[in-house]
Amino acid sequence: MKENVLEVLFYLYRNYLDIDCNWDTSKTGEIVEDLEDRGFSRSKIAQAFLWLEQLKSDKCEPYCVSDRDGPSNRVFRDDECQKLSTESRGLITFLEQINILNPKTREIVITQATALDGEMIQLEQLKWIILMVLCSQPKERQQLDLLGDIVLASAAQHLH
Repeated sequence: MKENVLEVLFYLYRNYLDIDCNWDTSKTGEIVEDLEDRGFSRSKIAQAFLWLEQLKSDKCEPYCVSDRDGPSNRVFRDDECQKLSTESRGLITFLEQINILNPKTREIVITQATALDGEMIQLEQLKWIILMVLCSQPKERQQLDLLGDIVLASAAQHLH
């Protein structure tokens, strides 16, 4: 049995979510059945759906900031450092510096990544989390395209 919420989220993202990170809610039963057939437990499926609902709630607790806020210097808390690898924290900072993430989307990424159970979030996992966050933000389509290019370029490097 697959016991990682991230695996469920990755599967949903690749197979069921549309451009706005939505799925056809009339097919939720079929989606759950497919996920169970693929070895995902009901509890992890429920956690993944909850994670997606929290993502849509647009909360970036505990540090909500507006889109208008300028560049900021984010200091990661100890619990965030325990959950996000050094490379992951570096990517978040880098993406904010090149304007793919703004302070608000940065906080949503951090909140959503640290909300996941399990081990430390590694760089490749974080890239997918960021894609899902940007996908859920209608105003961030251009940044989503740029990040998609970065993720694809990284994947191509790993294939060679």
